[in-house]
Amino acid sequence: MQVENQEQPCETGSVVDGPIGYDDLSPDQAAAIDKLLDAIEKRRRVLVLSGPAGSGKSTLVAVLATLLRDDGWHVRYMASTGKAASRLQQILGEPVLTIHSMLYHSVNEHLDGRLSFGNAAQICDTHTVLFCDEASMVDVRLDQDIRKNLPRGAVLIYVGDRHQLPPVGADGGPGGWGPDFDHPDADLTEVHRQGRENPNLVVSGSLRLGGPLPAEDMPPWFLRRTGDMSTVAGWAVEELERGEDMALLVYTNDARQRLNRLLRQALGKRSQGEVADGERLVCSMNNKLVGCMNGETFVVHPLKTAAEVWPSAPLDEFGQRFLRVRLEGLPYASQTAWIHPDLIGANSRAFRAGLERCPWIDKDEALNVDYGYAITYHKSQGSQYRLVGLVLDDALRRLVKRDPATARRMVYTGYTRTRERVVAWVVR
Repeated sequence: MQVENQEQPCETGSVVDGPIGYDDLSPDQAAAIDKLLDAIEKRRRVLVLSGPAGSGKSTLVAVLATLLRDDGWHVRYMASTGKAASRLQQILGEPVLTIHSMLYHSVNEHLDGRLSFGNAAQICDTHTVLFCDEASMVDVRLDQDIRKNLPRGAVLIYVGDRHQLPPVGADGGPGGWGPDFDHPDADLTEVHRQGRENPNLVVSGSLRLGGPLPAEDMPPWFLRRTGDMSTVAGWAVEELERGEDMALLVYTNDARQRLNRLLRQALGKRSQGEVADGERLVCSMNNKLVGCMNGETFVVHPLKTAAEVWPSAPLDEFGQRFLRVRLEGLPYASQTAWIHPDLIGANSRAFRAGLERCPWIDKDEALNVDYGYAITYHKSQGSQYRLVGLVLDDALRRLVKRDPATARRMVYTGYTRTRERVVAWVVR
């Protein structure tokens, strides 16, 4: 029994091209499948498969899915973000949905093209094995919601990388993994031949084991640069204006806010107001109704203000400035939502208080957002970019001295966000 192997680069390394079956797997991949099949046979309901970039997790999932179907199981796939779902679908050639679109089954399309999601419901049928990719982003609350709606007779297999950062927690809540990545049921450790030939996977493998970033350039895959924040912002603007799919990753919110201000100014966005056409934003709080999750980045196109939507409504000055925007770059490109210029970057309490000031706005259609040109390492999880700029500033260097294990996870997580290139900016 064989499946087409289409594993994509970096998480970027590809494995052996062409059909691959159980007999073609490496010893650690075959052992992992045996452990998972044994656990399923023993009626374990929730399992965890862990492995670093280049270890062949997607290949293993494809082979395991074929074995399970041959044994009479139904197989379904989901992922923690739209980008992760799209990437896995390209690899497997099968439908992959986001967690929230599977868990919240009521999906309605409105006249303006907006999709809305209803309450949580049974996430799959019985006698189904459900694979969840990029599961290191699943926090305790989401894990509880998934398990609560996993029917008797179904099996959930979380797939992720236990060397990445654990999630901060949905909506600012308690952090930590929901899946038990500290004690995975199967753990891949070997990076395969094609992975070892990919310079980015060589570097990420070294970081995973506690090694440093390369001291020398490895063009075009990896470059080291030195400068101040203005230099970093100028470089990023040049890449963005060339149409590059890129993001700057930083440790602290202070650095993130500073870089976003510098980038908006250089891009000419600040002169166009708080929300310009083509503005890049990042979601700061899960909104399951809109279908936008914490950490997802997207571009907005302003449509109308609340004053234009309801010209006769008794809106105060604050309420009039609510802005209807079209969201681009999310799994459902036709989505629209409400944002407020004064609430960009607001914490959850201030955001909710702002919504209370305008009862005309449907709270379920409002997004808590911030500018998304520079994002934190934590927020980057689940995303992939063709170009990643790692910002190595004084705050991160202090973290290395204070908590080297967390700093290692942070840089490893950031590095594995790339599909092609990384530039490490040493900021002085």
